Amino acid sequence: MKKKHKDNLFWGAVGLVSIAVVVVAAFKIIPAIPAAINSEGEKIGKSIEGAPEALGTAVSALRGYGLDALDNNLAGALEEAEKQYNSSKAEASNTSAPKIVPDTSVPRQTADNASDAGTTQAVYYVNTTDKIYDATGTVIRVKDGDTYVLDIDGAETTIRLIGVDTPESVAPEDYGKQNTQEGIDVSNIVKDTIKAGDTLYIEYDVGRTDTYGRTLAYLYFESGVMVQEWLLSNGYAQVVTIQPNSKYADHFATMEKVAMNSNIGLWNGFFASE
Repeated sequence: MKKKHKDNLFWGAVGLVSIAVVVVAAFKIIPAIPAAINSEGEKIGKSIEGAPEALGTAVSALRGYGLDALDNNLAGALEEAEKQYNSSKAEASNTSAPKIVPDTSVPRQTADNASDAGTTQAVYYVNTTDKIYDATGTVIRVKDGDTYVLDIDGAETTIRLIGVDTPESVAPEDYGKQNTQEGIDVSNIVKDTIKAGDTLYIEYDVGRTDTYGRTLAYLYFESGVMVQEWLLSNGYAQVVTIQPNSKYADHFATMEKVAMNSNIGLWNGFFASE
């Protein structure tokens, strides 16, 4: 019995020594944890969506053991990791496709001036946020209200707007339509807005050329406003749909109706008399 008692004391002492070694080792390692978390905070934030929440749970658990100093360090590390995580998300968002912000310098009809003449329907524009265009062109010159000459990849290209028609201003005698003062006025307004050197974005439809060899397209200002929308909403153009290019035909018809009912632009007499 004495021998067994001595054995128990021996192993008990060994156990206490082992615990002491573990505790000492733990308190040597523990102070390094906050520094490691701080240095790796950004990686944690980027790679683990729920890292800040998980660290918060760990901090709460440590409070139960009274490790206040370690708790405070971890809380600081958690806050820093969360800041770096949010910062990295903001940077990633800023490097994504640029957002198109409407340019208020381009005349646009608002819901306010669309409320007369029996309609309260607002004018909605095509959503061009993150839109991928088919091509980009630099304006060489404006021929008239609906026909422009652009430099596209080094080639001089005549663009005829799809879906709209402005009054004539440069039509030849055998064209079938006469040139009008209204056509000259609209052409001058367009020339004042779209100048040589300006950038226009290009979207094609099913048919790419007309019988005159002109390229058919929807054009967009750098602000994201479609040129056709600008013309229609200000009463400078009428809708003309020629198949198969009818991607925005219904949309254009809505814009024309609002301008017509509100007597905007040439709907104040010229278009109504045609």
